[in-house]
Amino acid sequence: MESCGFPSHSESCLCDVRHLDVRVNPEAVANMWMGERVAEVQGYNLTDRRDVLDWLSDLVMLHDEFTVNHVPHIDDVMPIGDNPNPIEHWKEIRDGVAYVVRNYPITSVMVALDKLCVSFDKFIEAMTVRKLAREITVEQYVAFEADMLEPKPNYTQICKKHNLGRSTVGKFQKLLEPMSVRRNGDAGDLGLVKRELHNLIMSDATSEEIIEIIRERYNITYSKQAIYSHRSYHKNHAAK
Repeated sequence: MESCGFPSHSESCLCDVRHLDVRVNPEAVANMWMGERVAEVQGYNLTDRRDVLDWLSDLVMLHDEFTVNHVPHIDDVMPIGDNPNPIEHWKEIRDGVAYVVRNYPITSVMVALDKLCVSFDKFIEAMTVRKLAREITVEQYVAFEADMLEPKPNYTQICKKHNLGRSTVGKFQKLLEPMSVRRNGDAGDLGLVKRELHNLIMSDATSEEIIEIIRERYNITYSKQAIYSHRSYHKNHAAK
């Protein structure tokens, strides 16, 4: 029996299906990862539905090739430029240093400052928003950082030893957390790793990508079974 009511049409005919009038927003499409560039190189018209399908296929292929074969290197980090607004510039420095500390297996913030072309004084100024009552030398900071990266540091003692307030030490504690986990493993605060692992699992990342990201950032290896179990448990609960 014909499905659409016309005897001459095949059973697979869909001419009776109501069109939902879904329209493509070319700006939203082009703003996807590398979307505009791919469309430009390939000559795709992103208002044409047929071109959008070809464009999407090329984009997925490029993205997969990039994420599989591109291994981020510390030398890829771009310097932070000047900003006449000190508040904005401090935030750029804090965010930039935090990004490098989190994403690259460095052992000291000094490496991040070198790659970001940020002076030590500017870094301290950004971290303390110029509210620190005394100056800190590079040597003093290196000693402070070493104490912060010890397994299970005593922050009360660190505050007294380095003459710093608890709120200031707390800011550096959060910044240095990824390095502490990489260095100390179970002796560090694995809450950071678990939060990031959860976010990655609940995203569209594959098990292989998640394992590689966590291993690269924190030198901790999870099994595919652990990721599968976590994903199944949380997605089942989310559906309820």
